Amino acid sequence: MSEEDILRSVNEIVAPYGLRAEIFGGIRRVCVRGDARAYLPVLNLIGPFPGYDVLAALSTKISNIFDIGGVTFQVAAAT
Repeated sequence: MSEEDILRSVNEIVAPYGLRAEIFGGIRRVCVRGDARAYLPVLNLIGPFPGYDVLAALSTKISNIFDIGGVTFQVAAAT
């Protein structure tokens, strides 16, 4: 699955929470997949803070479905 496909799918998952996803260009994280190392992209979620429970659930879901090395959050204060 390409990074564009991952972004499209992840944005469908996070949009109901007022978030959007971006992949940090050129940044990879070392992960262990089975007995080998993998260098996977890092995903960033951007938007208003939806609560810790929601962020934890989204991070777990995204990491379990897609080949992502990690999920970071860039939250903005409500205005």
